[in-house]
This record gives sequence, structure tokens and C-alpha cells, in this order.
Amino acid sequence: MHMKAALERHRRRNRPLAMALVCAGLLAPVGASAEPPPIRDAHERRALAEALFVEARSLMAEERYAEACPKFAESQSIDPAAGTLLNLAHCLEKLGRTASAWAEFRAAAAAARAKKQYERAEIAKQRAAALERVLVRLVIVPPQDAGESIEIKKNGEIVGRAAWGVALPVDPGRYVIEASNAGKQSFRTEIEVPSKPGTQVTAIIPPFDDGAWSSRFASGQLQRGFGIAIGSLGVVSLVAGGVLGAQAIRRNSESAGHCTAGNLCDATGVELRRDAITLGNAATAAFIVGAAAGVGGIVLYATSPKNPPRNVGFGAVGTGAGIFVGGAF
Repeated sequence: MHMKAALERHRRRNRPLAMALVCAGLLAPVGASAEPPPIRDAHERRALAEALFVEARSLMAEERYAEACPKFAESQSIDPAAGTLLNLAHCLEKLGRTASAWAEFRAAAAAARAKKQYERAEIAKQRAAALERVLVRLVIVPPQDAGESIEIKKNGEIVGRAAWGVALPVDPGRYVIEASNAGKQSFRTEIEVPSKPGTQVTAIIPPFDDGAWSSRFASGQLQRGFGIAIGSLGVVSLVAGGVLGAQAIRRNSESAGHCTAGNLCDATGVELRRDAITLGNAATAAFIVGAAAGVGGIVLYATSPKNPPRNVGFGAVGTGAGIFVGGAF
């Protein structure tokens, strides 16, 4: 009797706790633990990936590569497969994105080998090897004595220190290279990497030197003044050359009435011919000086440090060359 009474008291004490646990379970948010069954999720992912793949293949058949490539990439991210990677690589190659295509062919080869799809792996390997021979590359040379505070970016993405000075395979096109020194100074340059196979373009970031840059800023106006002056001299020389040339032609025409067909001239004809030759030589010299001064003036003006300064330079190694325009501020 005593035992039965004790058990009844224990049940009555714990009944509120049991009810609280049941209520807590009923009131808990459904989304906190309710997840679609994993197998169903896998089927849905495969279906979506397959639909994207089929659409991408259709677009690629119509040579609409710019629309097809993102769909292949999305399909691959949802349900990775070596075949999708192969198609994505082929699509990127058709778009002219050789470095991206090369990387995807290599990834496809590795994925196919892992699945023991050796024939597909060999195809991907051969395609990657063919592209590797025509890759274009970009070398980013950091400032001399670059400290830990230097950060370099390519198209907004940080370039790791291990990649500094390395000939990196890139897709042809325009790249924005930026460098900063702990927020104190920054450098920005735009580089056009041409599609010519084997091209290598180099971007050189100048040292982050306050004094040197300030001196360049101060000298910029003077350099531009010299550029304008020399360019003006070139224009004057070209005009003078034109005037002298016209006079030489006129003197030579006037001599025609004082000379025979065999170039036998009287005293007036000889004088006119002599003047024509002298004026012609002077015109030629004026044209040469004018052209040189004009080009020199343009170069001086274009390369003068501004605020921000603009630097015009060339990077060229191997079979190609690239021009870049940049500034520091």
C-alpha cells in the first residue's frame, strides 16, 4: 500500500513536466527540424542540373555561347559531373576564354579519372594540352621591397603573394590592377591582354615612395608646359615646311620659261632653279623637325605626372606585347 501510494505521488509530481515537454514539442517551429528527405533533394538537384545541361547544349548548338556557359556552370555546381565540365570547357573555349577553358579541361580530366572514365579523361587531357600552347599570360610585378602592408588586386580580387611575379594564365581582355599600401597610397593601372597566342604582358607597380611621387606631381605641370611648347614648335615647323615647299614648286615652275627641254637655262633660269632646290631642302628639313617636335611634345604631355598621374608604358615578353595606362594617387 505504501509503495503504491508513493508511485502515485511520483506520477502526479512529474505530470506537469511531461505536459510541458509535449507542449514544447508542439509549439516548436516546424522549419527548425523539418527538412526534405535527402533522396528527394538529390533527385530534385539532378533534375534541375539535367534541365540546365540540356538547355545549355541547345544554346551551344545555336552558337549562343555567352548564354550557354553560365548554364553549364550552374548545372555543374548543382550536380558535378565530368561530362558537364567537358561541355563547359568547350563552351568557354568558343568564347575565347582560353585560360578558363584550360582550367576546366584539366578539372574534367581529373574528375573523369576519379570515375574511371579513362576515354573521357584522355580527351580532356588532350584538349587541355592543346590550349596550354596558346595561353596568354599576365605578370604582376610588385613594388620593390614590398612590405606586409602591400595588397594587390586583379579585377577586384586579391592576388596572393605567391602569385606576384608569376606568369599567370589569363583570359584575353582588359584587367584592372590595383595596389594599396595600408590605405596610405594606392596605384591603379588598366591592362589590355591581347588574344594573340603566347602573349605575355607585364604590369609593373612603382615603389610606394611619398617623396618620389610628390616630386613627380610637382614636376608634372612643368613637363606638360615643355610638351606644349615643343609640340607648338612642331606645328610651326610643319607650317613653315609647307610654305617653303610651295615656294620651291613655284620657283621651279617659273624656271620653265627660261630653260629648254634639255635643261639648258639662261641666267634667270639657273637662279630660279637654284632657289627651288634651296627652298625644297629647307622645306624637307622643316618637315622633319616639325614631325619630331610634334611627336616629342605629345609624348612629354601624355607621360607627365598628374594628380592622379598617368603612366603610359609597355609590357612585352615572348611573341606578344600589351599596352597599359595607369595612375597612382
